[in-house]
Amino acid sequence: MKPRIHHLIPLLLLGASSAEAGLFKRPSKEPVIVERALDLDHSDRDAAIEMLERYISTGQDADLKPTVRLHAGELLRLGGELGHAEEHFRAIKERHPRHPSSEGATLGLALIALETSQSGNARATLKLVGENRAPDTMNADRYRMLAILELDEAGQESKEALYFADRALAFSEGHPQESRRIVSEIAAYFPNVVPSDAVPAVTGPADVHALEQIRGALRNGQLDNALQLLERFEANHSDSPYASTAEWMRRKIEAGNPWNPRKVGVLLPLTGQLAPAGNQIRAGLEQAIADRHSSIELVFTDTAGDPETAVAATEALLLQQGVSMLIGPLLKEVSFAVSDVAQAAEIPMLSFSQSAGLTERGEWTFRGGITKSHQIQALLDHAMGTAGLLRFAILAPDNAYGRDAALEFETQVLEREGTITRTVFYDPAAPDIREFAKDLGQKLDESRQRELRLLRKEAEEEGRDPHKVVLPPVVDFDGIFVPDGATRVPTVASALAYEEFAIGRFRPTDKDKPVPLLGLNGWNDPRLARQGGRYVLDSYFVDAFTLLGESTAHQKFVEGFSESQGRPPGIFEAIAYDVASVVDVALSIGPENRSALREALAGVNLNTPVTGGSQFDESRELMRDFTVFTVGDEGIEIWRPEEDDLPPTSPDQP
Repeated sequence: MKPRIHHLIPLLLLGASSAEAGLFKRPSKEPVIVERALDLDHSDRDAAIEMLERYISTGQDADLKPTVRLHAGELLRLGGELGHAEEHFRAIKERHPRHPSSEGATLGLALIALETSQSGNARATLKLVGENRAPDTMNADRYRMLAILELDEAGQESKEALYFADRALAFSEGHPQESRRIVSEIAAYFPNVVPSDAVPAVTGPADVHALEQIRGALRNGQLDNALQLLERFEANHSDSPYASTAEWMRRKIEAGNPWNPRKVGVLLPLTGQLAPAGNQIRAGLEQAIADRHSSIELVFTDTAGDPETAVAATEALLLQQGVSMLIGPLLKEVSFAVSDVAQAAEIPMLSFSQSAGLTERGEWTFRGGITKSHQIQALLDHAMGTAGLLRFAILAPDNAYGRDAALEFETQVLEREGTITRTVFYDPAAPDIREFAKDLGQKLDESRQRELRLLRKEAEEEGRDPHKVVLPPVVDFDGIFVPDGATRVPTVASALAYEEFAIGRFRPTDKDKPVPLLGLNGWNDPRLARQGGRYVLDSYFVDAFTLLGESTAHQKFVEGFSESQGRPPGIFEAIAYDVASVVDVALSIGPENRSALREALAGVNLNTPVTGGSQFDESRELMRDFTVFTVGDEGIEIWRPEEDDLPPTSPDQP
């Protein structure tokens, strides 16, 4: 008998179209390589995984590889190799963020995260990803979890819980290994809805349910009970993939589960190469605590930019200091290492790192820093929306930052149906980049050499020196994106002008139309205008903070910080100021444990942010409103529309 239950329950959309026919529509047929692997999985999962991973390495169809990687990650997840599975899911998210399989990877990460500890954000992800974006087994586990979570909240009579249970059973059909597990767990929680002859001989509570019992005992201060439950968990689930979480529960029990809701750990590089940035962030955090008259105690720890040092410091902050949450770190490698600890130890972490994929490591990780992606989104809102530019060239430094920014810029332009006509990477250390500017203008192309000969012949016929004749640049774009620092952009601009690009207020001929340069917040430095001169005039960039801000809260921050520190604040101090304010608001509601604090953070809505960051999105990224800046005759200034650009007023308006 098939383990199916049937109830007259309205179809919950859960990311699927209401036009889908049938209550249990299956995803479309998978590619041949995936079908073969799934057939092989019934008898030899390791061989199936090897087949998929071999195709990822050697297959010819690049567009198919994300789908193959998704199924490889799913088979690894089902086999309990969560670390390896996460690598595949994150690789899809980082390398193919726009591919349909990216949604399935998001669901896979949410399943892993939710098995470790319940999360409102991960739970929301279970409901958002469309069924046709994920493998059957992933859908089965998604609905199994939703059924159990709904049961805990609403009880046995919940129609939604029964619906989710039915959905889980339906998707597990055709997958013998997973069907036995799903049927056993559904039967344990819904004993009246699965026929007795469909229940496998061995049944019992899932390890996720056992972990939640331990959490409940810890939250209630029942350490002896928590230890007993933990020992039972270790005995009954010795092969559980969530051993790291269980180990952290033991360590917290042995330490007396310290919890101080007003104590916050801060992990920053306070010595070493990045000490200036770390100490700027520290100053911003301390200023916010002082201005808000907060009772929060910030416990600063120097990471020295080293992951191992940061991990050891995190353990001490949690087990000895009992901090309620973590602020920081700053560097990518350090943030990723601490994020893994935060996920296993179940402590909220609010990082300053800009690195892609950080918050996807788990629902305990939040980000307060500004990412390139957010800046580029704001920049294109202005460039393509307000200014109406459609075609772009990219002239970027050949380093990790430049290439990442160029890729993100191109991705977002194409998403908006714009065009990237030319991309050139230059040596970031070269004192002269005119050769790269020539390349951008296609002056080095062999196909244009005949054009050059004709121009020189024409000059000779007119009595001019043919050796002074150069090719004009090909300008088949409306703007040039230059993701570099303020002290480097003037060198780039002067090279472009030398190669006769019409930029800034420079015009090689009267007929030339100016092409604006576009940048990110690395441009926000007075040296840009001083050193760039007329070549950078009328260019524009975005940033989340400026000393020119006009709001009362903004002016209060700038004046207060300048008075106490003897210098004006910069972007690091401003971001830190908002981060500390967010933490203070979340703690002010009096969360009783770290899970409640995590939910409080997710729900914060800051009234007066100085960097435009008021609340977190579903990915736990602090959303911001960016300001568009331009370079005018007096230096950097906030961009304002020309009078001719303003919409006309009606006759009865003043």
